[in-house]
Amino acid sequence: MAVADSVAANTTLAQLALAPGPRAMRPPRLGADVAPGASVAVTVLVRPDGTADTTQLEIRGSTDARYAAAVRRLLASTRFAPVRLAGCAVPGRYTFVTTRTRTAGGATDDRRAEVRGGDA
Repeated sequence: MAVADSVAANTTLAQLALAPGPRAMRPPRLGADVAPGASVAVTVLVRPDGTADTTQLEIRGSTDARYAAAVRRLLASTRFAPVRLAGCAVPGRYTFVTTRTRTAGGATDDRRAEVRGGDA
């Protein structure tokens, strides 16, 4: 755990490597403050044991408290594959982006895209 502790103590969330995300995760619907065509990016710290540290959560593009609470609940129950450095599990980050679109019938639909590399 010494490598993981050193990485965590000396690295910001934005500098951490991206952790592979779970395939079946479906984020909650976006809040009412997100207009059609807009996107919301969520980034969370993934601990070496594959759990999300929801105290290290960034949500960009929405200020809806109910959406944030739903994201925290979802991430708390999700397991991730940890990032590995020299064979040791270390902290990483997971980012996903959800975009609100408008369907042909005028309803809204939220589409998730996992971010694999770079920043959202």
